[in-house]
Amino acid sequence: MFLIQLTNDAYSDDIRTRGPFKTLPTREDVIREFGSIGPGDYDTQTYSVINVNTTQVMGEITCYDDDETSWGCLK
Repeated sequence: MFLIQLTNDAYSDDIRTRGPFKTLPTREDVIREFGSIGPGDYDTQTYSVINVNTTQVMGEITCYDDDETSWGCLK
């Protein structure tokens, strides 16, 4: 099982979680769950896919003002 977790650099350390998913989520799953991929109203936002069984991060997208870095299943 997998979860998608969204964190941002808000003063409240806002964290939102979606799932569980039976198969490894992709970028399309992130867009479907959160509406879009971007920094939102924050300096940065990070979307992470977490394997619930191993607690291993399987991929991430970190969005900045006009840029992003991604790796793993979210590349």
